[in-house]
Amino acid sequence: MGSSACDGHLSNRNLSLNRRENGFAIDTTKPTILTINPAFQQSIGAQELPTFDDIVMLNLHYSCYGRATDIGTEVPEE
Repeated sequence: MGSSACDGHLSNRNLSLNRRENGFAIDTTKPTILTINPAFQQSIGAQELPTFDDIVMLNLHYSCYGRATDIGTEVPEE
């Protein structure tokens, strides 16, 4: 991994949060991920890719304010 705080976070997020609710389960009739609010349970795994709002939230969380031309491009430190 490079020195940027942004390295790999978008692709890692896409791999982990967009799994089905029973992803990795031995017994696939039971969910492995439960939402705090049951109204959102069916939204787990519904997106194929992160939404624009997801990316904005992640960039704010990881203090990624630079611009990159594509996922995986390192943002130079200022």
